[in-house]
Amino acid sequence: MADVKHTVKIVLKPILKTRLPVVCLKINDQVILDQAIEKEIEINETVSAQQKKIKISIQRSGRDKFVVNNEKEQSVIIDTIELNDVVINPDLGKFATSNNDYVKDDIVYSSQLTLNGHYQLEIPILTINGERNEKVKKLEKFNQRNVDADIALFGASMTDWNFETGIPPVFNKNNYADLLIKKFKNHNCLNMGLSGLANQEIFENVKYFFQHNHSKIIFIQLISCLGRQIKNSATGELYRWSMHLDNSKEEEFYDEFTGMTPKNVLDYFVYLDVVPLLAIQLPYIQNLINTIEQKNSKVYLVSYFKDEYDIYKKAFPNNIAPYFNIDSNTKYCKDNGYHATPDEQEKYCNELVNFIQEKQLIDLKK
Repeated sequence: MADVKHTVKIVLKPILKTRLPVVCLKINDQVILDQAIEKEIEINETVSAQQKKIKISIQRSGRDKFVVNNEKEQSVIIDTIELNDVVINPDLGKFATSNNDYVKDDIVYSSQLTLNGHYQLEIPILTINGERNEKVKKLEKFNQRNVDADIALFGASMTDWNFETGIPPVFNKNNYADLLIKKFKNHNCLNMGLSGLANQEIFENVKYFFQHNHSKIIFIQLISCLGRQIKNSATGELYRWSMHLDNSKEEEFYDEFTGMTPKNVLDYFVYLDVVPLLAIQLPYIQNLINTIEQKNSKVYLVSYFKDEYDIYKKAFPNNIAPYFNIDSNTKYCKDNGYHATPDEQEKYCNELVNFIQEKQLIDLKK
């Protein structure tokens, strides 16, 4: 992780009459600012990823009895926090009030620092590193050599979906990847999807493929970043772990990929907000994109979660496929663990075909 850098932007706005609030701002325990502030301040820093987290700490002081009795107004507003150019909700940070006259100490989640106290926001560095699991290692399609493909479609169950095993079973229907392969029947196209994979495993499959093969175009269908692959460092066991599900038996062991227990990861967040989790991963994804493009390949990410898609689109405007629009209210989606209907799969296939043709990536007629 030593070569990866994260950018942090923080904007502080004071509200006051005459007495200035005092702020000591630290990022990963390094003092960035320590002074009284009378006007808006913007801080831009580059942070090394050598530590396992990015910690933003703000000690706010200067509210004394004179301010309380005479001026009333004296606050510091955390107006903006951006991580790798992604806006993070500053209210996710914890503010522990202390050393205030007339009021007891308290802990709140807020970006408005009206009282004296200590604000802290910690975001664990969740890289995209993972491992190819045993099922992948045994499947022939993931162990090909010297293949020169035109299109390779990587992903999880949305790319590998079998309608015959869904609820209810639907016959003679295909997922978008298999449909696209039929459209480009005169080209060498591969479906490299597999149900049950987390994004780390998908990225590992991409890296392994390009160590031994090549494809002119690749599409990488991603799941939500709330789902991760974790590894018990003591036993070497791999798990598919989701932050929004009950994983109590798996939360206490040390995860080799994050360098902490899964329970510790959960402890960082008040809400299961995907934005900071995804923002922290962007430099790693960019490194992977760069590596593949150096092999004269085109890379496009596929997402069917709108909030995550919007982040990808802003971060990688030249490497994002059309949004995979799924209606989460359909009975099929609800009964099948958030998967697209046959019509939605077919529609997305057609959108990808149009996307490929508009960008003149491959001539469908050849």
